[in-house]
Amino acid sequence: MTAGRELGHLVGAALLGAIGVAVGSLVRSQLAAMIGIFAWMVIAESLIGGLFNAARPYLPYTAAAALGGVPIGTSSFGPGRGAENIAALPFAAGTALLLAIALAGALLADRTTVRRDVG
Repeated sequence: MTAGRELGHLVGAALLGAIGVAVGSLVRSQLAAMIGIFAWMVIAESLIGGLFNAARPYLPYTAAAALGGVPIGTSSFGPGRGAENIAALPFAAGTALLLAIALAGALLADRTTVRRDVG
């Protein structure tokens, strides 16, 4: 494994962790948050990626997998498989996409959860 892929795995995992914290802050039930995250990862991304090939590189888990060097279409299930001819986002663009999703979730959680729990 090259240093670039190792860095990609680290960056992708950290940003997905930040997205997970944001989702956990927004959803009151831990069980609902976990089920929602897994449903998005396994079902929604595979269906969206399978139906709309142009949108596939912009999906969060697909972008995170691409940061680590995983070819698009090999890490999905069902209709999301078999899209090896679609180009992944460049490292900087994938990182920016995941960072934007994490920041949007954090800002939304700040606006709703902090006021609800503290106030």
